[in-house]
Amino acid sequence: MKVGNLAICLLWLAVVHVNPAFAENGITDSEIVVGSSVSASGPLGPLGAGIRDGAAAYFNDVNKQGGVAGRKIRFIALDDAYKIDQTVANVKKLINDEHVFALLGNTGTPNVMAALPLASAANVPLFGPFTGAVELRKDFNRNFFTVTASYSEEMEKIIEHITTVGITKIAVVYLNNGFGKSGLAGVEQAMQRRNLKILGAAPVEANSSDIKKAADVMVKLHPQVIVMATAGKVTADYIKEHKTRSLSTQFYCLSVTSNAQLSSVLGTNTWGLVVSETMPFPWAATSKLIEDYQVAMKSINQTEYSYASVQGFLTAKVFVEGLRRAGKNLSREKFIASLEGMSRVDFGGYQINFSPTNHNGSKYVDLTVLDKEGKFRH
Repeated sequence: MKVGNLAICLLWLAVVHVNPAFAENGITDSEIVVGSSVSASGPLGPLGAGIRDGAAAYFNDVNKQGGVAGRKIRFIALDDAYKIDQTVANVKKLINDEHVFALLGNTGTPNVMAALPLASAANVPLFGPFTGAVELRKDFNRNFFTVTASYSEEMEKIIEHITTVGITKIAVVYLNNGFGKSGLAGVEQAMQRRNLKILGAAPVEANSSDIKKAADVMVKLHPQVIVMATAGKVTADYIKEHKTRSLSTQFYCLSVTSNAQLSSVLGTNTWGLVVSETMPFPWAATSKLIEDYQVAMKSINQTEYSYASVQGFLTAKVFVEGLRRAGKNLSREKFIASLEGMSRVDFGGYQINFSPTNHNGSKYVDLTVLDKEGKFRH
């Protein structure tokens, strides 16, 4: 054999004997790189920060125990302040510069809608985003997994509760973007299933610039209940404006509602606000999941519990279980296949149910109420 041919042959043998897992972005023999673009500031600040901190707490716990198959998890969370352009820039940086294995816990419906095509084009899994938008779930995407119920399922629970007690005069205030319109559609569909129609609806902008106009619309409708298909500070701003009109209206809000933001704007007027939640109650360790969550949060000096940080923690926990099941020779293909094999898996009182044709892992929804101190009561 000629020297040139021998060199080519040896090179080929070297290539085929390299562990293929090491050839994939975000994986080395010592670490797995996971990225996130979260709204840790801006209108969704407390929620995005909660997602980030809960995930970081779980990854920290895993790393202290030696990681997954000997690999530590390096978690890179970039703030996008709920700005779509910044989300796109962050995701491009995470994929192209940081070479992440996967994205986890991205926040905000329009932001995730902008990020998903970028992740899909790069064959990067986008796991456990903080959004319940039906639009993101209706078309199956093998790289996309959710761990919470959809906004439609939250709205179904809310409307079921309201109509069970005989209330039918229901209106909607919705954020004027993809998230808000998805929420509005969820209310309308839940009402239609009961042969009912909403009284009317009013859009609001995320910067609260038109809440007076929306309140004027609601004054004319005079609903018994207003369902808030909103997220961030605008929820509190609208309710405060509405209450200045001296209307006796009951408010129902979605899980993307921060009790801290509500309390800071409304003071004691938080009393009686009902919020749907897609996670178990964080302040009472009534399940193994919440016990572990509280211990992990304390280990990183985070003692302010929240539904958002529970979701971040649970998202990271399910993600790591997928890594463990994929084994030592990790690849994205093996990771996705391992997730698809997780049928009715119990995570300490919270069940995840994936399959090769279903990547939406849960339909869990609960209703909570706020007291005068802005604290959730269960």
